[in-house]
Amino acid sequence: MISIKVYLYPILSVISFMLISFYPLITIILFIISSVFLAIYLSADDRTKLSDIVVISIYILALTYSKLVLIYILGIFFPMLIFYYFAKKSSNKTFYIPVVIPPLLLALLSAVLIFFVPQIRIELYNNILLFITDLTAPAQNSMERFSDSGLFAYMINNKEKATNNFIDFMPATIYSFTLLTIFFVNKMRPSFIDEGQVQRFRLPDFFVWIFILFAALFLIDDIIVQTISKNVLTICAFLYFLQGFELFDIFFNKVKLSRLMKILIILILFTKPSILLFVAGVGMLNIWVKPKIFIEEDEVNNGLSK
Repeated sequence: MISIKVYLYPILSVISFMLISFYPLITIILFIISSVFLAIYLSADDRTKLSDIVVISIYILALTYSKLVLIYILGIFFPMLIFYYFAKKSSNKTFYIPVVIPPLLLALLSAVLIFFVPQIRIELYNNILLFITDLTAPAQNSMERFSDSGLFAYMINNKEKATNNFIDFMPATIYSFTLLTIFFVNKMRPSFIDEGQVQRFRLPDFFVWIFILFAALFLIDDIIVQTISKNVLTICAFLYFLQGFELFDIFFNKVKLSRLMKILIILILFTKPSILLFVAGVGMLNIWVKPKIFIEEDEVNNGLSK
């Protein structure tokens, strides 16, 4: 007999996601919480084919109630399902496929819709332009207050250009957002989902050639090639940021930094773009330079230190 409790997690997952419409300022937190609840269900011992059918039926019924559920299905359900599938097959302590692959399908789908379906791009353009206009309207008559805020001033003076830039970067933004969610779900797996050691995220060294290739393609004077290259380079930079984040996490564990301090550092990371780039640079440089402070004690003589 299936435990009623097993159905609670996917329901809580949907509810957490729906709360985003009421609390947009904590979208990323609710996104991660929603993903954790779903991951707990996918890893549950009493999960069965029957429970899967019931859960999918619940999602279909919820879809008739709110279109937000479609975003949930595309942005959380399918990526987490793919992540769970690859994570079960991965036995290595360091892995990347379960984290890198799930957001890829969503990013490719968004790229096709944005760049090859004009109606969707037009609708996105109108909605984002309206949002930027409403966001910057109170500051129109008080520009001096924002003289030090380059990004905000840029949006005020270049609304149309800012809108197009945002749309062009949307595939990379969607990928990075989903990637970040899956990354933190993976970090929390030993605490909330199953026992065992945290699997460290690490890209294969050859991945740097993808970055170099698209950096070279970006120099080509073609708007389509440059747009594709910008998205790929943004994704690569974010992947190397996560790799750098893992290295600093190893260092923080070595110096026995408290969990509260780790949380504060994470919050600082995501408010300073220059620090994000620095961490990404550390992640990339670790291909060639491997200081012992970034190597776990039990890994000194294996793959990470070679």
